[in-house]
Amino acid sequence: MKTNDGPAYGDEVLQMVKTAVGQLSAVERMLSDGVCCTEVATQIAAVQGLMKKIVSLMVRDRMAKCLPEKGSEELSKALQVLIEKTSK
Repeated sequence: MKTNDGPAYGDEVLQMVKTAVGQLSAVERMLSDGVCCTEVATQIAAVQGLMKKIVSLMVRDRMAKCLPEKGSEELSKALQVLIEKTSK
C-alpha cells in the first residue's frame, strides 16, 4: 500500500533490498556449486541481518508518521526500544 506522503527511507531501503537480492543469488550459486554449508550459512545470516534492518527502517518511518498524531511520547519510546531489541 502506497501512501501519499511516501516513506522517509526511500532509496536507502530500495538499495538494501537490491543488496539482499544479490546476496540471495550468491546463495543460490553457492548451493548449485556445492559450497561448504558453513559458508552458505554465513551468507544466509547476512541476508537475514539485512532484512531485519529493512523492517526496522520501515517500522520506524511508520511510527514517526503515525505516533505523533495518535500516541504519546512514552509509547513512542517504548516501541522504539522494542524495535531495536527485535531487529538484532
